[in-house]
Amino acid sequence: MKVSGHAVISLTVGGILYYYSHSLAGFLGLLLTGIFVDLDHYIDYVREQGISLDYMKIYSTCKDGDKHFKKLTLILHSYELVIFLWLAIVFFNLNIMWQYITVGLTLHLVVDQITNRIVPLAYFFSYRVAKNFETKKIFIDR
Repeated sequence: MKVSGHAVISLTVGGILYYYSHSLAGFLGLLLTGIFVDLDHYIDYVREQGISLDYMKIYSTCKDGDKHFKKLTLILHSYELVIFLWLAIVFFNLNIMWQYITVGLTLHLVVDQITNRIVPLAYFFSYRVAKNFETKKIFIDR
């Protein structure tokens, strides 16, 4: 999904939650997480393409990652991370900021799961490890 799509969804859900909680920190945490989780794409970009600050080049390359990358790690795109954060919230009674950050990450992954052409388990980091991060084993053929 495009950054603008993640921004709209994060603003909408964050706005609704802000209406009920009045937590500006929580709202900003959700917004930033919902959008900037995609920064982990840059790690893969640098590994395979080299360092660049050309946003449009980076975006177009990452948008069609199955064409440009042999491997994708995407360390933040991980259901294991989401599960860990939700468990930490429950067991350690983490504050609203952590709750909203986790909502933002969860929302981001669910939307990506629905909108990207990937195999069903692709957003489990352990699945990508088992598949040696090979792009051809993560994406569904066009």
